[in-house]
Amino acid sequence: EEGGFPGFLQYQDPEILHQIFEDIIYRDIIVRYGIREILPFRELCRYIYSNLTREASYQSLEKSIGVKNDMTIRSWIGYLQDSFLISECFRFDYSLRRQHAYHKKMYGIDTGLRNTVSFRFSGDTGMLFEQAVWMEYKSRGYDLFWFKAEGECDFLVFDSGKIITCIQACTELTLENQEREVSGLLKAMKEMRCDDGVILTLRQYQEMVIEGMRIKIRPFWNVILTDSPLIKKSKW
Repeated sequence: EEGGFPGFLQYQDPEILHQIFEDIIYRDIIVRYGIREILPFRELCRYIYSNLTREASYQSLEKSIGVKNDMTIRSWIGYLQDSFLISECFRFDYSLRRQHAYHKKMYGIDTGLRNTVSFRFSGDTGMLFEQAVWMEYKSRGYDLFWFKAEGECDFLVFDSGKIITCIQACTELTLENQEREVSGLLKAMKEMRCDDGVILTLRQYQEMVIEGMRIKIRPFWNVILTDSPLIKKSKW
């Protein structure tokens, strides 16, 4: 939950993250692009950071902050992406036109930054975990999409245009969520013809074979700290 900014990790002062956020918002975006609707733009930033990993459309964002022009929203989101505050994740489709027409999911650059500048709610752990998985894979140079078709899979991971794994991110696989998580993953694996399916959790380590397909359940920390084939070493 603390993120990865060194200054904050050293001093544990939330004001450091506030200042980083304000510097990016004001100097790198508002001043640079000459944004006049400063209050609605700030509301958009806060709204997006309060709703990371959730489906959204430009029209729904427009309604949420009261801006009556979705082209303005598109421009502002573009500015946020150019400043590396957020990144859009597209729902996978073989048609680029449909891909861009579907709802998107937004991810931030740092969980600590999100917790400092957004509205926080109880039950945020799952969202923060999914956000952390996103950041780890993106930082290693992969292309990520999300999948939805009679079930949902958090991430389809591509390397050089070829799918290499399908991933569900959940803090704990339980009797209550196992059917949902597994069925969504299986659907994605079948649709994408991918034989590598992974459920990343906080602590669990096991494997299961369902409908002839092998699903690996792995703790996320183990994937990060070892040379696991699930995540390649960075090219950077």
